[in-house]
Amino acid sequence: MSDTDFVIQSASKIEEILRNDFGGKGDGLFSVAKSLDYLLPDCLIGKIAYIAKVRNPFAHGKQQSINPRDREGFERACITVEQDLQKLLSLINKAPNIPANISTARIVCYCDVIKLKHVMTGNLLHSHWVNYTHPGTSGQQQITAFGGLNNDDYWVIKSKTDTPREHLQGTPIRNGDIIRLEHIRTDKNLHSHFAVSPISGQQEVTCFGESGIGNTDDDWRIEVQGGEIWTFNHRIRLIHVATNGALHSHAWATHPEYTCNQQEVTCITNRDDNDFWMAYL
Repeated sequence: MSDTDFVIQSASKIEEILRNDFGGKGDGLFSVAKSLDYLLPDCLIGKIAYIAKVRNPFAHGKQQSINPRDREGFERACITVEQDLQKLLSLINKAPNIPANISTARIVCYCDVIKLKHVMTGNLLHSHWVNYTHPGTSGQQQITAFGGLNNDDYWVIKSKTDTPREHLQGTPIRNGDIIRLEHIRTDKNLHSHFAVSPISGQQEVTCFGESGIGNTDDDWRIEVQGGEIWTFNHRIRLIHVATNGALHSHAWATHPEYTCNQQEVTCITNRDDNDFWMAYL
């Protein structure tokens, strides 16, 4: 197959999926993807933009060949995008009891692996193999809000304590559900208790447990703002069940040792806009 046929056919396959399976509209691959920006994560749209950029010179007869390294990267991007789209489509199709008005929204389900973005600062909920050392600490593993991107930002959503890890897999998460968040890299759960946080002196938030097993201080209640089912379009609060504290962060609080120069994450019993988070891929 010629380079021209390979590039155009690979990109056209993705455009066909976006049009036929997701209802995208527009003139050209990227415009079709942008018509679905309420549904597709930014990172996926970015990959599609790259594919469209490679395809366009071939589609308009301005390029006929591609070097092996660029061809390999293009092919890898196409495969990844197809896999991501099929996963998203499967999630939408298998989720039961979804109200019609959000049937095309990206729904968050049990056992999904996600990131959580702090709405006010854009930083991601994060943990790492470093324990707290500040006065009054439990000495458990640090939780921060991180402004970069790495594998320490990923969490798997589980149902409440004393249920199996795969319990309710694929079921949409609803307002009021009790969940746990397990940190992928360290197999510990998002946790809180009445120890003091390192900088503000609010309630400490940690990672706790072994192999995903902790205690009831790992349980958090979902409060979906403006909806009954948690989607990637909704802001949420995570309310610590045992203490009624909201998961919270603030831009001003960092420390070179106590938070590794990252943003402090706490729980507070008062409520303000620094309590809002959104699911993110």
